[in-house]
Amino acid sequence: MDNVEVISSEVLPPRTVSRARRNQLKHLAKGLCEFCGKPPVTKRHCAKCRERVNRLRREAHRRKHPLKRKAKNMEAEFETLVLRLKRRLEASDLPESNAESLAIYLHHGVIPGSFMRALIENNLVHAAMCADHRNKHYLFEWASFLYNHMPSDAWGSAEKVLAYAKGKQSK
Repeated sequence: MDNVEVISSEVLPPRTVSRARRNQLKHLAKGLCEFCGKPPVTKRHCAKCRERVNRLRREAHRRKHPLKRKAKNMEAEFETLVLRLKRRLEASDLPESNAESLAIYLHHGVIPGSFMRALIENNLVHAAMCADHRNKHYLFEWASFLYNHMPSDAWGSAEKVLAYAKGKQSK
């Protein structure tokens, strides 16, 4: 068996394993940390090296799956927006049933139904005609809510509403 190096009962052909990897295998054979040679906390690594390896694995996973993380963050942002709108509507004595359609418009740019669209387009007559039995009594409160709590570029005219929706949908 000439030209064969024996390391910890492993038979390896020469020059197929780097010097750094040979040192790692020697450390493992002695029961030490694979990288630094200190006593291990886990099977292969000391505490410091274990943290480093875990961090590198997390970063590699995030690079491979960036959309999952982004989707989770967007879902959390959306749920937070819905809850915040519900609290504001409740404080303004407005029905909470419109909070989700308003949140979908603000977060994703999807234009809501006829009543909410008439409201955000600042069309009072059409809003009064499209309002259901709960909202027809709250037109003044809705106007106050839009003025005080909605972003100014998200309501006011049909052109502003379409521009806001296009801007949100393009992101």
